[in-house]
Amino acid sequence: TTAQVKALTTAQFAELESTDIAGLSTAAIASLSTATIDGLTSEQIGGLTSAQLKALTTAQIKALDVAELSTTQLSALDTADVAALTTAQIVSLESDQVIGLTTAQIKALTTAQIVAMEAEDHYCRIHRAGGGQLLIHGRFRDGLAELDGAPGARIHRSAWVAERGVAGARREGRQWRIVLVDGRALRISPRHLADVRSRGWLRPPG
Repeated sequence: TTAQVKALTTAQFAELESTDIAGLSTAAIASLSTATIDGLTSEQIGGLTSAQLKALTTAQIKALDVAELSTTQLSALDTADVAALTTAQIVSLESDQVIGLTTAQIKALTTAQIVAMEAEDHYCRIHRAGGGQLLIHGRFRDGLAELDGAPGARIHRSAWVAERGVAGARREGRQWRIVLVDGRALRISPRHLADVRSRGWLRPPG
């Protein structure tokens, strides 16, 4: 019962098999303390069902080791759940974990984590602060809509850069490129050059 599950100590809960975890009711999962959630093993986390993940509270989500979630499990999280993730949790995610996320969840990854976004076939490649990338399924224009109002600008028909992500720019012949804070350089199209210049981004990196 839920009462029995709540009575288990963190150490006792850690002894449960993943199959035992999967068999718990959503109410029982929702009753777990954040300390118990934080102490879940990778096998136990792998046993969580989509319904159980949706039953977790914001505090529980923040205590969960999301790096151990599968792609299917991560895609089952509501946008509000994704928004609850801490910066450390977001940084811990790998591209193959979040490939199933929709563009509606891009903003929920917090714009503070996004330094640039590029279109790549039917996906959006997100360049993150501190390094690392996410590949999210969805149209680029939908990603731009989700970032509407975030400090930044489109520098190419298939690239958007956050103001905080700009280290400067460099010229290669007749072509300008924005240099991101992680050292990566993205091409500026002639169409967007005037706007980029007006923002003061055509400066030496540094």
